[in-house]
Parts: sequence; C-alpha cells; structure tokens
Amino acid sequence: MLIIELDILNAKRELSLFDINELDIIAPFDGVVTEQLVSKGYYSLRNQSLLTFVSSDDEELDVLISNEYLDKINGRIQIHSHSRFGLLTTSLKSIIPMVDADKSMFHIRSKLPEYPWIYGETLRVEIQIAN
Repeated sequence: MLIIELDILNAKRELSLFDINELDIIAPFDGVVTEQLVSKGYYSLRNQSLLTFVSSDDEELDVLISNEYLDKINGRIQIHSHSRFGLLTTSLKSIIPMVDADKSMFHIRSKLPEYPWIYGETLRVEIQIAN
C-alpha cells in the first residue's frame, strides 16, 4: 500500500515539474516589452522581475469632482498632474456624469502621455477653475 502511495506522489511531483517547466506567462493586456531583464535559460527566483511591459492602450487620468463645479468645467481647462515623471499638463478629454445615490459627483477624463505608467498609480491633480 505504501509503495502505491509513493508512486502516486512521485507521479504528481513529476507532473508538477512538467507544468512548471512548460509554464507560459500570459500578458494581462496588449502592450510592448520595453526591457528584458533576464535571458532565456536564466534561473529566476520567485517574485523576480523578468521584463518591463507597457500597455499600448491609451492611458487616461480620471478625476472625481463635486457637481458644484460642473458648470465651470469646459473644454479649455488645463489639468496639471504631479507624477513620478514630473509635472504634466493635459487637456480635458471628456466629462462623465456619475450615477450615485445623491448625484453629487462627476468624472473628468484626460489622456496621459506615453510613459511606463503603473495601473492604479496615484497622481496629485490641480485644476484651475475660473470663478
């Protein structure tokens, strides 16, 4: 009985090793590999960065704003964002009404320049609104 269990465990181990050896890493979105950090045949440790991958989709900045400013927002406003790439100035791309319980907020959206952004990256935003 023990020999059979040992054979089953060895077979499972071999199957796991085969799965690891044949592992394909699938890109989470369309993009471009901008830097390959290891070469083929290199032994990689767990959680080690293997490459830099940049999305080819348009990166956008979404800002949530109180409805009290809605009538002051127009296509001429400039959005100033402070990021790890420095100060960025972008134009308004769209105004998006937000449906929430009290209808007190809306989104504005702006296209970001093509930098290696990290999904969910935080930016500090300033919008100058005329009185």
